[in-house]
Amino acid sequence: MSKLKVKYTNSVKASMTNSIFNQYLKELDEYFKRKGHKIVLFLDNAQAHIVDEATNLTNVELRYFPPSLTSILQPFDTCIIQSLKVLSQKFEVLSILDNINDSLHASDLVRKLIALNAIKFIDKSLSMVKAKTIQKCFSKCDFVINGEKAQEFNRIVT
Repeated sequence: MSKLKVKYTNSVKASMTNSIFNQYLKELDEYFKRKGHKIVLFLDNAQAHIVDEATNLTNVELRYFPPSLTSILQPFDTCIIQSLKVLSQKFEVLSILDNINDSLHASDLVRKLIALNAIKFIDKSLSMVKAKTIQKCFSKCDFVINGEKAQEFNRIVT
């Protein structure tokens, strides 16, 4: 698990809680502090995205989208996330097909899939989402990057 480029956290009550979010922000800030980078993290106004007073960020700046932007930002879902889901589901199906001889029923194969499998599929899929897909997504949302900024963006996402 430590070789994967993900951090797995779970909660019984929700996919994201305020405490998980704040812990993640602290770790993200520390990561970029070690790298010597500063970033801007764009967030929606989900209840979990409230920053605790004790969360002191130096290398991560948070910017919240206005609540009315959901329909405008929808291309993020339809571009990047959809691309990631399709790739991840492809790996899931391939995994089931690889193990088809081990079991008599498809339901047995699906039960063999665990969270670690999903994390591995997503990790593999992330590296396969094309930079062009991300660029198109940002363009659809009117995030325009020109000149040097575009070159820097291309370097980061590829």
